[in-house]
Amino acid sequence: MWTQEKINETYRRVRNLAMTDKAFRKALLENPNAVIEAMIGEALPQGYKINIIESDPAYDATFVLPHVLPEELSDDELSKVAGGFEIASGGYCGQQSCGKLNVSK
Repeated sequence: MWTQEKINETYRRVRNLAMTDKAFRKALLENPNAVIEAMIGEALPQGYKINIIESDPAYDATFVLPHVLPEELSDDELSKVAGGFEIASGGYCGQQSCGKLNVSK
């Protein structure tokens, strides 16, 4: 299983080896998934992609940006959210709490 713990351990191993082994580093930049699969001795999850970037000594820091979020919520998403809480069918949220509407016919 490819857990966060396994990802962190693999990253540590890759980072340490890439600092000292030029051939490993070159192979890693060319085909990171294959190199990492060989290193850990198992296949990565189907469709899992790894992106490797090199630190550039001309810069003091490298930032990896997250995915771009959609500009706005869809109408369906908006109807499910109120004050940060998802409202279940027939529910409501007031200033102090959330509850279930008691609707009788």
